[in-house]
Order: sequence, then structure tokens, then C-alpha cells
Amino acid sequence: MLVAARLVHMAMLQIRTTHYPRNAGRIPVRLLARALTGAGTDILAAGALRGSRRESAFRNLVETWITNGGPALAPWFIDELRGIAGSEPLPDITRGWIEGITAQGAALPDPGTQDLGLPPEAELRLAEYTAAHARYKTPWDSSAVVLLAHPPAGDSPSRRWRLHVFDVGDVSRFRLRSDAFDGPHRLWTDGEAVSRKSLILGQGSLDVRGREPRR
Repeated sequence: MLVAARLVHMAMLQIRTTHYPRNAGRIPVRLLARALTGAGTDILAAGALRGSRRESAFRNLVETWITNGGPALAPWFIDELRGIAGSEPLPDITRGWIEGITAQGAALPDPGTQDLGLPPEAELRLAEYTAAHARYKTPWDSSAVVLLAHPPAGDSPSRRWRLHVFDVGDVSRFRLRSDAFDGPHRLWTDGEAVSRKSLILGQGSLDVRGREPRR
């Protein structure tokens, strides 16, 4: 029961973080919602059982969530299960069950390390710039966050749009005009070196340049 409860709690926390611009395009909200469909009713049903049947029902429920999530979400479940096993006083049989599930898994990669792979057009949803400052005597570099919405490719307007977060640190340029918000624009990136990051939208309606943010 504890393992199932922790997984649901962590999924809810993940989904709630999407109100932060940096997380809007990174949290697999749709996958988490699909994996946990019916979780409330299923948890109540499992909790109504007694003894070993109860624990078996909760384990089956967790395994069903992992199956529903598919290969794309399996690494998230595996990473969370490993965290639970390392932080909770679990019975040996439960710990062995978790080890069996996670034996072949790998940690979810940091979204910030993945290739941008940007489509050729996007609509600007948010552009945020923070100047360099010192808070609580700690120096912070300037930073920028850009949230882009990419329309579906080809002749499939019914397909869902995709979100992408562009996160820049040590900003050397941040230029924004109001027409940047006027529909889809062509976009591209331009780097002077491997550590440089830049994003240009439309005819320079948005021009952001800087470095990979410090993490």
C-alpha cells in the first residue's frame, strides 16, 4: 500500500510543477494521467481486502500502472520505485518485488540534456527574463525562459500541439517585440560554440542568446 501511495503522490507533485514555465513542456502529464486512470477507485477496492490479498492487489495495481504508462513512462516509474526502496523501511518481500521490477531499468534522463530537436515553426506562449542579482547574499546569473507551442506537422490539424521549454542562463541578449505573439513564426537556433545557446523567432521578433543554465 505504501509503494502505491508514494507513486500516486509523486505523480501528483510532478503534474503540479507544470505551473512553473521551466517544467511546462517537460513533465509527461498526458502519460501520467493515462497510466493512473481509475487509480482512485482501484485503490479503494484494493484497500477493502484483507491480509496477503490486500498487498497482492496493491502490487498488481502498481504493475498495471507501469504497463499503462508504456515504455515512455517506465523509466519514471523505475526511478521512483528505486527512490522509495532507498528511503522507506519496507518488508523484505516488498523490497525484493521492487528489485525485480527495477532490475532492467534506467533512470529517467534529465530533459535539459536532451537534444532540442525543434520543429521549424512555433507560437510564443511565454517569454521571461530575469536580470542578474544577489538574493540572500547569493549571486545569480541572468536567465531567460521561453515557452513555445509547436503546431502539428502536415495536414493533421486535429493532432495535439507540442510544448517546448527553452531555458537559457547568463543571458547576453534578450530582445522581444509584441509581434512575436502574432501566430506561428519560423524559428532557428544559432550557436557560436558548444556552450552557447540562442533562439531567434520570426524576423528577430524574439532574439535570446546565452549559455546553458547552471543546474
